[in-house]
Parts: sequence; structure tokens; C-alpha cells
Amino acid sequence: MNPENRDDMRLWRFVALSEYERPPEPAGEKVRRGVRGFWDRLFGKDGPRGRGESCLESGTGDLPGSAATAPDWREAVPALQDVLKEWCESGEERDPLRVVLNAPHGGTRRVVSLWAGQGNWRVIEPPEARQLLAGGRDRLRELDLRDETPWLIPGLEKWYLRHHDALDPVRELLDILASRRRPTLICCDSWAWAYLCGTVQADLVLPQPLIMAAFDRERLGWWLRSLCGLEGGCSALFRQTNSEKFILPPAELPGEREELEISDFLGRLAAFSRGNPGVAWALWHKSLGGAGAEDHVGAAGTRVRTIWMRPWRDLDMPAVPQRNRSRLAMVLHTLLLHNGVATGILPELLPNLARVVRQDLHDLRAAGLVDREHDLWRVTAIAYPVVRATLEGEDFLVDGL
Repeated sequence: MNPENRDDMRLWRFVALSEYERPPEPAGEKVRRGVRGFWDRLFGKDGPRGRGESCLESGTGDLPGSAATAPDWREAVPALQDVLKEWCESGEERDPLRVVLNAPHGGTRRVVSLWAGQGNWRVIEPPEARQLLAGGRDRLRELDLRDETPWLIPGLEKWYLRHHDALDPVRELLDILASRRRPTLICCDSWAWAYLCGTVQADLVLPQPLIMAAFDRERLGWWLRSLCGLEGGCSALFRQTNSEKFILPPAELPGEREELEISDFLGRLAAFSRGNPGVAWALWHKSLGGAGAEDHVGAAGTRVRTIWMRPWRDLDMPAVPQRNRSRLAMVLHTLLLHNGVATGILPELLPNLARVVRQDLHDLRAAGLVDREHDLWRVTAIAYPVVRATLEGEDFLVDGL
């Protein structure tokens, strides 16, 4: 894509779940189901040893955080507004429900909350996990079914637990939603959606979900470049150490663009992350941790920083340990089905593992697969592609993304 066409490329789009298309694997990329799991990153060299290797060896790899600033999910709010505008303006009583899926670490939940925060949407908070185990009816009784304000349910996955005593609340909530005639926006984690469709037939009550369109190689490149804000007006070039090919080609290089050699790093990143921007950004940020920088002056006297990055095959990806692998997979699957689980609740959901689950969490954390925030355990963004592939390979239920 030529840079002058950037205005025609919408970075943020929402599509129906049935229209979601994952980025294709680059030519030569293969899936490997061996000891480490997945993604043979092409054993051969991309090219001869480049000068970027010397830059890394000389210890010039201290990059500022501005080389990959955190995503600003506010940028995606107008795209959600576009897809919901007609629904909000007409036909709400005939068609009052909308569902938006949130892929793990994908940022969609934040986008939905920001969008709803611009209007008079009432946020319907879920029961606590212990309340769910007790039936969850107290929280349901608190709902005012005569309420005429629009509702936002920010996390449908928090209305159930995979437990014989904790599915009734989500069933009753679905019954309430089926009879509601006021606009109601529901955000649900993609894994929970797959589970709830199979257990309580959520897809028969709720309409087909919307999902953030996958980031392909080109859109990912534009987005990552926009997140690089080096100080002092310094522009950045991202190149691969071993081949000197461009990972992110310069936005403007008149007369020379056709001569640039482009690495397949971004294509692999887009495919490996399955088009999930949050996961792609986490992997990009991790890859910059081992990068080197080389400053020089451009042809027009501008400051240029070349950021040398190792090839994709050299990235150190987390892997599911072989020891107790089946057991660890059950823990990982439970975390994904609920978009995170508190330490004290896991033994209730995995009673057969109750005596060992804390040790399993420790092992998974040591492997970089999970982390805990405010006592909630979740699969990490950089590990998510490997974890998902592991679970799919062992025939666990996975999301549809």
C-alpha cells in the first residue's frame, strides 16, 4: 500500500462475527505441533549477517519506551459509533439487543466502555463469583425491569461460572434480555461466547455479535508506526538485523520505495496474533526489548534512528511445560473461559485439581503464560497465541477467532 492511500485505509473497523477474517500466514510459514508446540519460524536464514548484528553486540540496545507507546483505544471509538449509529437512531424497540465480542487482550471492552460513557448508558455490573456459586439471584432481583434507560452489560462472561451451581444466573439474565425492549449493548469475551452458545444457547437469544476486524500486515504496520513517537522530531526506521530488510518501511521515501526489501516480520506477527491488535502490540513491544538503535542524520538533515530488530524466528516465545501438560491445559482453559479467575475460585471450578492448582499457577507464571493482577489470574498477551494453539491441538473448546 502506498503511503498516499493511507487516508483510505480505516485502521479500526467492526464487522459481523461471520465476516471475521484472520490474516493469512506468510508464504512458507507452517504450524508445528512438536515439543515446544507451534509455529516453525523458518529454520533458514533470511540473508547474510547484517550490520544490525554489530549494533546489538555493541550494547546500543537501550530504547526509550516511546519506540512503542501503549495503544490508545479511544482511537477505535468512532469505528464502533459508525457501526452502532443506525441502531441507536432507529429500530431500537424492534431490535433492542447488540453484542460485541472482546478477544483476549484485544481492547474491545475498553472501546465499548468509552463509547457508552459518551451517552446515558446504565452499566449493569455482574454478581461476585461467590454470589454466582450461591445462585446469583440477589443480583438479578436488583435489576429494575421497568428501567427505560439504555443498558450496558460490560462482561457477560462474569455472569456465569463453569460449575453446576453457577449457570442459572446467566440463563435468567438471558430470559430478562429476551423480553427487554430498550437498547441493550452486551460485551462478551470470545471464549465465553463459544461456551455459552454451547451450554445455554446464547446465540438463540442474542443477535450475531460484532467483532473488531482483524489487523492484517498493512494495517498493523500503519498502526505500529503511529505508536512510535521518538523525542525531538527524530524519525524511526525499523530494520531486521541479519538481512537489513525493512520491518516497517519509512512512510515517505520518494523514488526509492520500489527498491526497498521488506521483511516478512509483520506478516508473521499479524498471523501469529490472529489479527488481535492487543496481542500483536504486546509481541511487538517484547521484540523491541532486544533491539538496538543507531542514530544518524538523514539526507534532508533530519535526525533518523534506525532500530535494529532480530528476525521473527529468534523471538523467545513462551511454551507450555511438558511436565503435567494436560493438567496445566485444564487450568489455562478455565482461565480463558472466564476471562480470568480469582485464586480462591479456581478450586471450585477444578475440584479434581484443588490440591495442586496453586502449584500449577506458580509453574504457569514461571513459564510466562499467566500473570495475576488484583488476585485475578489471566493468560498473558504474549503467551495467548501459544496457549490457544495448545488447547486447540488438544481438542479443547476454543473461541471462533
